[in-house]
Amino acid sequence: MQNVPFWLDYDYEPRPALDGQIEADVCVIGAGVSGLACARELALRGADVALLEARTVASGASGRNGGFLLAGGAPFHLDAIERWGHEPARRLYARTVEVQPEVAELGGEFVRTIGSLRLAA
Repeated sequence: MQNVPFWLDYDYEPRPALDGQIEADVCVIGAGVSGLACARELALRGADVALLEARTVASGASGRNGGFLLAGGAPFHLDAIERWGHEPARRLYARTVEVQPEVAELGGEFVRTIGSLRLAA
């Protein structure tokens, strides 16, 4: 028996692959917890949002382990400073920390805030 996430407990009809070009103000890649929250917030603020997902909603980390809503961007903070500069990396980190409670609220009982610890190697 296959485990089916609660958000897919109905017959899922896959959407067709993107065919051709589309225009949008913003394109969010990945319909996991973070991508969905980002797309929703942008749409609520009036942006025309395209949300692209290769498989099904929350089929990656969000579906396997609930995902992790970490602070900052994909690169570690020191790598972000090197790529984008100190101030842009600081602003990104600060903003993601600021919105984490909003994302947790959207997830309701399905989100646990437990913290994390990153150790130097």
